[in-house]
Amino acid sequence: MSLSVLVVDDNKADQFISEHVIKNYDATIRIDKAYDGEEALDMLSHEEYVPDYIFLDINMPRMDGMEFLEAYHELDNHTSIVVMLTSSVREDDYNRCMAYPYVKECIPKPLSEEKLTKLFSNAAELPISKTM
Repeated sequence: MSLSVLVVDDNKADQFISEHVIKNYDATIRIDKAYDGEEALDMLSHEEYVPDYIFLDINMPRMDGMEFLEAYHELDNHTSIVVMLTSSVREDDYNRCMAYPYVKECIPKPLSEEKLTKLFSNAAELPISKTM
């Protein structure tokens, strides 16, 4: 079975770049898209939908990445590996994101094949379930 990735980003260009990089890495990876945290939570509310990875932007309208992480924390299933894709270079943003046990990486935008390869090669070393 192939990997699945949910890309949560309001910027269509960033969505396009992420999709392109992921498909170039492995065309069998299932990619789903959400354009803000609310849309992503709605998708995740269906019990049968559990992506392997959630690539999450910080700054989005309606529900941003930090608000998503707060709401995601309330869900029962935290088996997805959350990766922050951000243009923010603020250390406090990084620290706030990494405080959540299911956030495994904070990667500067744009996603590249090199970053994706490193992320997926490190995935075996990442613990998926911790408690806050």
